Amino acid sequence: MRNKIVMVVLSVALVVSLVLVGCAKPAPAQKIRTIITCPMASTCNEARGLKILSDKLETDPRTKDRLDVMFYDNGMLYNHEDGQYAVSSGAAQITLSGPWFLELFDPEWRVLTAPVIIQDLDHAKRIVKTPAWQELAAKTAKKGIIVADWYIDAGDWVLYARHPINDIEDIKGETFRYSGGVVFEKTLKALGLSPVPLPVSDVVTALETGMIDGLTGDMVGSSDYYDLYHYCPHCLYYRIGGQAMCFIFSATWWNSLGPELRSDVQAVTDEASQAAFEDLEVVKKEMRDKWTSDPGCTLVFPTDEQKAKWDAILMSVVDETCGDIDPDLLAAIEDTKV
Repeated sequence: MRNKIVMVVLSVALVVSLVLVGCAKPAPAQKIRTIITCPMASTCNEARGLKILSDKLETDPRTKDRLDVMFYDNGMLYNHEDGQYAVSSGAAQITLSGPWFLELFDPEWRVLTAPVIIQDLDHAKRIVKTPAWQELAAKTAKKGIIVADWYIDAGDWVLYARHPINDIEDIKGETFRYSGGVVFEKTLKALGLSPVPLPVSDVVTALETGMIDGLTGDMVGSSDYYDLYHYCPHCLYYRIGGQAMCFIFSATWWNSLGPELRSDVQAVTDEASQAAFEDLEVVKKEMRDKWTSDPGCTLVFPTDEQKAKWDAILMSVVDETCGDIDPDLLAAIEDTKV
């Protein structure tokens, strides 16, 4: 009798264990930490695209259950430059970048900021797809940075002055602020200006105190942020450079994703890039309309003759700043022009 009771108990225990095993669900896969660091407010022109990417990675069915996306803007974690190093080290996984930041890792990226020879964002995109530039990207990847996608041109760098400006001669010798970088410094000097590098936080004070006479900037980001309607309401729309922007990924993070997830992340990133481009084009038109509708502002475009004259001057900057660049990189720029 005792043996029967033992056998019954053991049989019940076995059945219960089998039922429990059959009903057990596999533990959900752990999400991969994905910190996206943004050095400015997510409403700024170049940062809007990063927020679009963050939202898509967080909500798209292909990635939402596999990535633990955390978005930090307003420089909560890192400023522009520190963010680049954070991504390269793996401390953060995604941020925005541009040639003037990528040159921290490989100086040859600075060519994409050179005046005259880079036509627009489409030209920059064609350039970076060539074998020579893909080789440069592979070289940068070994330093921890994956250049994922070129998504916008944040705006043309043009000239703003306190007084009406119809020609470069009207501002010759004046002190103009620029954001930094040897190419922009040499560009302004070649045009006869006195360049002063200033961080974003110091520009309005410099305008208020008369430290600077004008500045270079883009209409989308600069006009409202620096209140140029009040301080520098006269714009000569001569493009001295562009602002091709890209998303960059941590190489450590990227390589940890595996082939399938990498493919999905790249697809979502491509879609985010297109959405960011379309979004910013609308904003650019709105800001242009706002500027031209203000009776106190002027917007002057150079004549073909003026543009040809100034372009010839700036070609000397290209020759000076690109003399040590791999000839294959320069050849790719020429070969992709239309």
